Amino acid sequence: MRFYGIDTETFPISGTHPYPQMVCAQISWQDSDRVRAWVASAKCDRDQLLSFLQGVLADPEAKFVLANAQFDMIVLSLWEPLLEPLIWEAYAQGRVVDILTMHKMLALAEWGDIDSTPFDDPNRQAEYSQASLTRWYLGKDRAQEKKSSVRTEYSFVDGVPVGEWEEEFVRYAMDDAADLIVILERLLNRSDKSLGRETLLRLAGKRAAKHLALGWMTYNGMRVDKERVLCVEDEVETELDLSNFPNLIEQEIIIPPQPPVPYANGAKAHVKGCKTPKTCECPPKLAAAKREVLKRKKLQDLMLSAARKAPNFKLALTDKGVSEHDAMFGERVKSLPAVDEKFDQHPEWVSTNKKVFTPLVPFDETVAEYARRAAVIKMRTDYVHRFFWDVGNGMPKAKAMVQASKSTEAQSDSFNAEAMDIQVTDRMRFNFKELVSTGRTGSFAGTLYPSMNGQNPDPRIRVALVADPGYILYSTDYGALELRCAAWRCLQEGIDSVLVKLFRDGKCPHQYLGAALLRDLGENVPMDLRGAQGMEAYAAFEALKKSDPKLFKMWRTLAKPTGLGNWGGMGPATALVTAHAPPYNLTHITLDQMTAAREVWRAEFPEWSEAFNVFKTKLVDEEFSHYDQEGERQTRYMVITPGGMVRRNCVYTVAANGLLLQPPSAEGVGHAVFDCVRASRDVSQDSAAYGAVFVDFLHDELLYQLPEHEDFDRTESMRHEIERLMCEGVNKVLTGIPMTVESAAMYRWDKFAPETFDEQGRLVPADKPIL
Repeated sequence: MRFYGIDTETFPISGTHPYPQMVCAQISWQDSDRVRAWVASAKCDRDQLLSFLQGVLADPEAKFVLANAQFDMIVLSLWEPLLEPLIWEAYAQGRVVDILTMHKMLALAEWGDIDSTPFDDPNRQAEYSQASLTRWYLGKDRAQEKKSSVRTEYSFVDGVPVGEWEEEFVRYAMDDAADLIVILERLLNRSDKSLGRETLLRLAGKRAAKHLALGWMTYNGMRVDKERVLCVEDEVETELDLSNFPNLIEQEIIIPPQPPVPYANGAKAHVKGCKTPKTCECPPKLAAAKREVLKRKKLQDLMLSAARKAPNFKLALTDKGVSEHDAMFGERVKSLPAVDEKFDQHPEWVSTNKKVFTPLVPFDETVAEYARRAAVIKMRTDYVHRFFWDVGNGMPKAKAMVQASKSTEAQSDSFNAEAMDIQVTDRMRFNFKELVSTGRTGSFAGTLYPSMNGQNPDPRIRVALVADPGYILYSTDYGALELRCAAWRCLQEGIDSVLVKLFRDGKCPHQYLGAALLRDLGENVPMDLRGAQGMEAYAAFEALKKSDPKLFKMWRTLAKPTGLGNWGGMGPATALVTAHAPPYNLTHITLDQMTAAREVWRAEFPEWSEAFNVFKTKLVDEEFSHYDQEGERQTRYMVITPGGMVRRNCVYTVAANGLLLQPPSAEGVGHAVFDCVRASRDVSQDSAAYGAVFVDFLHDELLYQLPEHEDFDRTESMRHEIERLMCEGVNKVLTGIPMTVESAAMYRWDKFAPETFDEQGRLVPADKPIL
């Protein structure tokens, strides 16, 4: 077995080219006691490079190591489409690994956190780039070199033989490739003390495969309805008018902007040539206008006051508060009871993030007002402004407006105010992190081209994303995927489970719990539901779909954050955050009601106690467990996924989530994502799904476009094949539990798109094509 390091250099990434034209590729490998590297021009050495890549990709004994593998492999596929089937097969065989992913997996297996590192300041964000890993494992600081002009100027040597390049272009490319081989060996040596080499390589191979599929979604992107974006922007700006937030103004948490006003001493702005400064009629001198100001200290006081109205509420600390508490009391905590006197001495420790203010909404009108304003601001900055692209300066609207407001001296060197041309982009793309601490996939908004977080977009902004001409947009999601994962875990542990029975009987656990919640907590409970138990209550509740759909929907909706939250080990306050947030929007639910809902859940799913005992007894992580200052034991747990990935130092909720919900289901979905996207692109698969265009992935949902064939049965067969691959992929991990999916067809991405069928029973869009 031989590892080959692969890296590419390209033209600069741009709005229309997230995976731009390749200039050269560099290959490295271990030869006896040294690492060798070869740089090949994409044009001058094309035949030689293609022949080499075809040979090693087809060799089952050859493995490949890259940094940000999906980028380079997609660049290679676009450079020569003949390579793409070979690349898919290499990934399917687990022969491609990414050093960034491997580094993250070892972080989880050793101290349990991807975002921070004990080797540096624990409050510092961990970095994941080839430059940072080169510093960690090789002791070489290439940060300045990575920022230098060489990295972005390979387009100038495009089509030039490598022998004619300046030495720094050759050295930079070869160093990148050679470092990959050495870093890989250091990673494998490190893994000997935790995961083990074979496990690390196997896990990294599966993650890399999923990330490749996600990279093709980034490449595809989604068409933008520009008019709709402008309408949403107008709506958002109207909502942000300060007249909508009177409490925040009255309590001086927000200080409104102030227009320029004349100096109090009556000073004048004398015009040039003024000869009678004391008696002239020159205009008054104006003090500078003042921008809107958020008074953070007053906001913290508001949160503390509201938190003390809520029973048994714990307040999160700011990052600075965590550090200062550790320094003062020798204990690193992230939250304290709101009644703790430490907050009286240090009100600046009070965090004001979403997880703090969301559960406090029912206890204070001003907090509710602040939460509403925060949601609109997030809509503007995280979503609406991502659609606007400053063509002249290459930055999104929010950043461009900040740059434009700065003085000339403070503006970045690349910013040109005269060239500022802010337009709505034609295409929105979603970027994906291959691994986050929970074991799932993350997404983020980048700065190199119009993009945004695609895994939780606001429903109001989704409708600005539409199908390409000649295509229909489909959304297919799993039915109760995380609860099926909990059922699977019960099955694996031999626990008698209500969840397992429900799924095997084809029943909905949300409906089952919704019936019990309405029966035990509701007012004016329907006669048929009073006193009913089990499937009798289920049937009575189901009848409400027709007789009282509004009542049915409300209680079934409450069942989702209740069931998912409690299976994930959340307390009522944390579950309330979920219930209040989109897509549930159950802002009328109080903390007392959520606490009562937990007791109903416990009664309806008694297997929860035995399931939780699995990690409470078998997976205690003694190395990280400790006693706090009050002498209470702070138990930490270890989570091990079905594939063998390990996360150490887990608190109770993380352990519950890791054992019962997200990580196992994420591994199953990883198979499905890879299989679906490969089937859509790899002609060698001869799949009915070939020609589908996947555009986004949302944990338990795939979003894709299918050609609108005149023979609509062909379009339907493509959808059915994707649905089959999705179920089959998850069942490679979650065995023994039936999988179901639900699809909706539309031309405009709508979270609430109805299922609509034609006379032949085929799924069709309910809306009209966008011109």
